Amino acid sequence: MKKFPSYYRTLFFILLLLVAPQIHEAQNVIVPAKDKGKSSPLIFNASTTNAGKALYEVNCQSCHGNPGKGNYLRGLNPPPADLGSEQAQNQTDGELFYRISEGNPIMPKFKATLSENERWELVSFIRSFN
Repeated sequence: MKKFPSYYRTLFFILLLLVAPQIHEAQNVIVPAKDKGKSSPLIFNASTTNAGKALYEVNCQSCHGNPGKGNYLRGLNPPPADLGSEQAQNQTDGELFYRISEGNPIMPKFKATLSENERWELVSFIRSFN
């Protein structure tokens, strides 16, 4: 087995230290108080849930898997949330909307690709597992 020179190991360790805070930050995204209480302009019903399901299948399922099944994409650190879990369901609608909109260092910011209504439709779908 080939041994890397010590300066490569040192460089790797320094890079790891620089990336570790971002990984930790991904697990602890702080939702501002003003966003926690945000309410949906949509009424969550079968129509918004079905629209959210279609969006979820295209944009979210590849990483998060099927809500409540624990079949999220392995190998990501931190692992994607199981959106059917009690931890996810205990979040307010505003928190879910914020996290979908703003992403984290690993998850994209969907406010760049999905409309506000589409992001609320995703919240409607996630709530269907509550």
